Amino acid sequence: MNAKSAVHAPWVDKGKHASPIDKDQLLASISIAAVLADILPAGQVKKHEYHHLCPFHDDQRLGNASTNIDTGFGKCLSCGKGWDLFSLTQQVVNSVSSFDEALTYLNTRYGSGTTLDHRRTEQRSSAKEDGLVPVLPIPDDAPTPPLAQYHLGRPTRQWIYRDLDGRHLGYVCRFDRPRKRKEFMPLTLWRDQHGTMAWHWKHWPEPRPLYGLERLAQTDQQGVEPQTVVIVEGEKTADAVRDLLDDQAYCVMTWPGGSNAVSKADFRPLANRHCCIIPDNDAAGFKAALTVVKTLAGMAASLHTIPPPVDKASGWDLADAKAEGWTGEQALAYLNGPRLTAEEFARWLQGATTNSDPSPDQTANHDQPSPSDSGDGEEPISQDAPTIPADSERPIVSPDNC
Repeated sequence: MNAKSAVHAPWVDKGKHASPIDKDQLLASISIAAVLADILPAGQVKKHEYHHLCPFHDDQRLGNASTNIDTGFGKCLSCGKGWDLFSLTQQVVNSVSSFDEALTYLNTRYGSGTTLDHRRTEQRSSAKEDGLVPVLPIPDDAPTPPLAQYHLGRPTRQWIYRDLDGRHLGYVCRFDRPRKRKEFMPLTLWRDQHGTMAWHWKHWPEPRPLYGLERLAQTDQQGVEPQTVVIVEGEKTADAVRDLLDDQAYCVMTWPGGSNAVSKADFRPLANRHCCIIPDNDAAGFKAALTVVKTLAGMAASLHTIPPPVDKASGWDLADAKAEGWTGEQALAYLNGPRLTAEEFARWLQGATTNSDPSPDQTANHDQPSPSDSGDGEEPISQDAPTIPADSERPIVSPDNC
């Protein structure tokens, strides 16, 4: 791990110190473990030690260095360097190069000068207390959000949620840990009964905002007609579809929380819109899509669902299509291909367990697939499902980093 690589702190004022800061009081008031997880993410807490890469040399092995989460003292067994929390902060945080600056930085971000979720006593209790009110949109004087989550470390990717006016509402963060399943956590701003604002790793109150609302407003302002809202599952997939389409006629959106949280989202901004739903290719994805269909029925100007291609594995989505090398032309061909109405999609799903297909006159002009005979509804295998012409295949490209 190279020195001065982990954290940038542009708010540190090298020339001004409003008042003396008591070092011992500061250490007693902050959660040292939370500070370490913030400035040295991807470490591990073992008993009273936080194990991390050594920032004083090019360390590649987790476990050579550790810092005591009660005292802030640490040492690297590889290079022999020792430190306290203040010298460690000087080494890791950009714009901090002296003890006084480290003291100011730690107090401003984690001590009495902060409202961040890193105080020793309040960290675990404040989010459970009554009286928290969401702060929406995020104001200009909001505290700086934490760089890492206490247990999961630094997120590998984050998505900003905005309202129709483009104002910031909060984040959804993704965490990828070695030999662990990926995890997603929202990061939102709340105000307590004393008027203090603080960030918490918790969801927005229901109904929750959709991802991509600002793009909906942008296309309205551009006067693009007709506008089709493409609804997919997951922020990563939404970004992938946007990259593939790059077309003002489509506004790609999703909801926060995954397949089990679709009923908690606010789909009212999609009223009187032409909506097209593209489910993930598995039972959970189909169930979530059906919930979206039922929610938008009678609300949307038009409503269709596009089943996944029959040759795709369980769990496939359009982010995988981008990773496979799909071009914008292929994505448009897929979107403009066979579509199911709300009623047809419900029957399509029901056929997975009843082995019954809609009659030809009920599916006129819709070349939809019929479900497999396996009964699980996860992998449709009909030969009539939408496919991409062979002559439009392109070389596979590398997937993105998340």
